[in-house]
Amino acid sequence: MFFAAVTPGSTKGTNLIDQGSFSNCAINALLKGFIKLSGQHSVSDGAKRYIDALVNRRSSGGDDEYEYPSGTFVTSKKKYVGATCAATTLSKGKAFRDKEKQDLAYEAVRKFL
Repeated sequence: MFFAAVTPGSTKGTNLIDQGSFSNCAINALLKGFIKLSGQHSVSDGAKRYIDALVNRRSSGGDDEYEYPSGTFVTSKKKYVGATCAATTLSKGKAFRDKEKQDLAYEAVRKFL
C-alpha cells in the first residue's frame, strides 16, 4: 500500500475566504493580502500534485520506486505554489522526520479503522 499526504497548494477558484469560513474582517483582509503576495495556481495544478505523487517514479528507480516514499508529506518547495518536495527536506521539516511520532500516528489510525 502506498500512502502520501499532498497539499494542493494555494489554488484559485475555491473561494474559501468568501464562503464564510473566516468571519473576522481583519483576518479576511489579511488572508487576501497574503494571497496577493504569495500567488496562486489553478485548481488543475493543485489536483496535478495529487496525481504526480501517485504515479511519478524516480528516474533511477524501478517500477515500484515512487518519487516520494510511502508516508511522505508532499508540499511546496517555496511559498505555496510551484514545485513540490518532501516536507522532510525543508529547513522547517524536522517534525516530519520524527519516526517515533509517525509510528504513534499510524497506530492511532490503525486502531480507528
